[in-house]
Amino acid sequence: MNRASSPKKGKVKVYATAEERSSAHTDKVVESLAVHAPARGCKSAVRRRIAGILVSSEVWRFAAWNDLLAHLETAVRLAKECFWQIDGFHFTYDIDPEIENESYITIRANVQGTVEELLPQDWALTQALVRTLPRNKLHFIHFAPIVG
Repeated sequence: MNRASSPKKGKVKVYATAEERSSAHTDKVVESLAVHAPARGCKSAVRRRIAGILVSSEVWRFAAWNDLLAHLETAVRLAKECFWQIDGFHFTYDIDPEIENESYITIRANVQGTVEELLPQDWALTQALVRTLPRNKLHFIHFAPIVG
């Protein structure tokens, strides 16, 4: 069995293999968990950004899988051009509860203004997105302004 010796300064502790743990150390939970603990200084997940905005791994995977990265960046740029006062973008991955297998990325942004001011700006963004993005990608990207 590949047992660990007492840890000393500068020495690496060696853990038992999975087979050895299951047969000889089934009652030692701490030893089993130590194998899966990340090393100090290691990042457990890579921080990804789209258009300079930090996104979750779920958003990143869906965007990469559906080839949306450049289109999401374009959508953010167009939103900045169409809305007069906009800030605080963030992305969410959403699943349509009414349509089977329908999911998309929602771009949420804080906007300022009255309804009378915001409706024409939202319409301008919708037109810009339809003119700019490929038709087969439009249903994957939604925009949701948050009036603040």
